[in-house]
Amino acid sequence: MKIMLMKKSVSHKNHAAPGFTIVELLVTLAIIGITAAIVLPQMGLFTSGNRMTEQINKLSRDLNYARSEAITRGTPVQVLSNNGTNWADGWVINDLGNNAVTLLRQTGSNTQPIAKGTTTLVETTNGGTAGDITFRPDGRVLNAATFLLCDSGNTNYGKQIIISLAGRLEINSNKDRSGATFC
Repeated sequence: MKIMLMKKSVSHKNHAAPGFTIVELLVTLAIIGITAAIVLPQMGLFTSGNRMTEQINKLSRDLNYARSEAITRGTPVQVLSNNGTNWADGWVINDLGNNAVTLLRQTGSNTQPIAKGTTTLVETTNGGTAGDITFRPDGRVLNAATFLLCDSGNTNYGKQIIISLAGRLEINSNKDRSGATFC
């Protein structure tokens, strides 16, 4: 009986070890760096835009609430800045009926401002007192007003609420009715 041993054939070819070459890694890092340089500045604008939308929605929600309460209760309801004419610190909603002031809702405070970061919230009125909006029992306001929410870090982006004498709200982004930017 003959035993045959099989010899393994040995190849002299060089087989590369599995992995990435330094060139492949550098190309990948360059692509990641370029993508980050393009995307990261836009993320700041996106975050700023979302923050401003949240802030303007809080104000419009409370203005609509005050108008609704004035109609429902049949008494004047006042939206008053927490800090004089600085609406960024928030506001209170008061029922002015029955010769007494009744607090209905408070939003924000000096320690928890509504306008955060680089945003400002300013009111301009037509003939009234800045820092105060009063809805009559029929839902109309005593004086028309405009609120501007602007970001000093991005003057091309802003929000505006216009309160007509009828008490209706109009929200605009970036430009007013005439097409001019307001921030």
